[in-house]
Amino acid sequence: MSGYPESKIEALKKFIAASEDASELCKKVVLWLIEQSDGLTKPVKTSTTDKRMGQDMAFGVHDMDSSLCSTHLSNYLKQEGIKAYFTSCSTKKGWHVIICPDWPFSFSEAEEILFDLEAINAVVLPS
Repeated sequence: MSGYPESKIEALKKFIAASEDASELCKKVVLWLIEQSDGLTKPVKTSTTDKRMGQDMAFGVHDMDSSLCSTHLSNYLKQEGIKAYFTSCSTKKGWHVIICPDWPFSFSEAEEILFDLEAINAVVLPS
């Protein structure tokens, strides 16, 4: 069950899809994770050990929120009244993208969603 109206989630997806700060793969991963998070109500994460894809995802999520880039994702979320945080990191186990509905959060509390490249590639970026 979504914590936010579907129209708000769809607008967020369009905002992310329009970002010039992330690759198509990164945006698809983020949109796919939004779907896995039950409307941004539960913390989720996905991981890959593929260095190229992992860096693409992690740097893209970072850049969509960076003050040095143009998307400013945190500002958009705050403006829209969406309490969610998008972050990324790397560990000895791989590269991770995390979406959580509250901050601070425990990395271990986020549900691990198996990285499914076929499902991610099937995501259609809204225009």
